[in-house]
Amino acid sequence: MHSDNTAKAAHSTIQSLQQLPPLSAVATRLLEEATREDADLHRLARLIEQDPGLAARIIGIANSAYFQRHNDVCTVADAIIRVLGLNLVRSLAIGIALSQPFDASRCPEFDVGRYWYQAMTTATLASRLAPHLRVEHSQLECLFLAGLLQTLGLRPRRTIRVVLFANEENGLAGGVGYRDAHREELPRHLLALESDSGVFAPRGFETNANPEAKAVLDAIAAILGRTAGAGLMAPGGGGADIGPLRPHGVIQVGFLPDPGRYFDLHHTEEDTLEKVNRREIDLGAGVIAALLYVVADLEQPLPRNAETAEG
Repeated sequence: MHSDNTAKAAHSTIQSLQQLPPLSAVATRLLEEATREDADLHRLARLIEQDPGLAARIIGIANSAYFQRHNDVCTVADAIIRVLGLNLVRSLAIGIALSQPFDASRCPEFDVGRYWYQAMTTATLASRLAPHLRVEHSQLECLFLAGLLQTLGLRPRRTIRVVLFANEENGLAGGVGYRDAHREELPRHLLALESDSGVFAPRGFETNANPEAKAVLDAIAAILGRTAGAGLMAPGGGGADIGPLRPHGVIQVGFLPDPGRYFDLHHTEEDTLEKVNRREIDLGAGVIAALLYVVADLEQPLPRNAETAEG
């Protein structure tokens, strides 16, 4: 019975993520434009100008005291060329457009002005940290947009921790080191997910989850299958780097991308970033994020596996 209730809760949670207010036509086209390799400032300006409210905000930001302009900016194209730049306007436009479907009047206590002040401050500070983090200039707009969206406050009930493991093929020092450094926390670890099979189009996941937890993961995978083609939740081990957590009852999950081209590139001279398909890596990151967010936000925690003796 508990398994059925938890699976239904997982289904309800991820369904609610799909029932967000619909984006406007302009917002949808802005998102499409943002992912184009040949993004064009005049095309972007024309898109923004189709939404008078959005255009007014962009021009207002360009004329704000923050940018200390001596001459007024009167058009979106001028805002892009003279003040803000293509990447910053693209991030701003997406952030503003994504917020439009949400009706602030339903919450009188919500201060829209304060929200945008905090959002812009966070976004600006995030982008200005870039030189200290050795981030490439091309990634500045990503930091800005991340800061802008961070203010939405989307936080699951439980913590999601991202770990970059090392030394898998020579002793698992990274996985063993994480286990030893966080041994006292392991009873609170519910699930570990590893991605180490390439960045091709997602097909699903593999897991060693117990039947109760597997029912929850199956419910999530079923929806990911309909939305992103990643509906597989097969029996499996998860991955080598997260293996040291297995005896401690931590459910193991492995990301399964399409394996068809893996050995065309793996450990060859062709195995470079230029061969990565941007859409495929975005889809993979999306399904991983969706799975982890729903698991972390379940009202009842995912049932852990039984603990076993360390090998």
